[in-house]
Amino acid sequence: MMAAKKKSTRGRKTCPACGETTGARTRTCKCGHEFQIKTHKQSVRGPLDYSLEELENLVKAKKAVAEPLAKLIEKHGAEVVLAEAQRLAQ
Repeated sequence: MMAAKKKSTRGRKTCPACGETTGARTRTCKCGHEFQIKTHKQSVRGPLDYSLEELENLVKAKKAVAEPLAKLIEKHGAEVVLAEAQRLAQ
């Protein structure tokens, strides 16, 4: 006799309220239980975490953006530039 093949639980989670097995990305079980969503904290790099070359590239990139931005602000005003940036970000 062959043993019954065990069903994989990979990519699944069990509801603590009803015991039902559901997909790993499910937010709410059929019984109404809401699973807690895990979030990842984004790490913040400090100046010492960058190589000298990376720091130089960051400074160059910021200058490439900062100078034209300063000209736009001077010409149109900070409020107009900020409003346009917020509109574009949507």
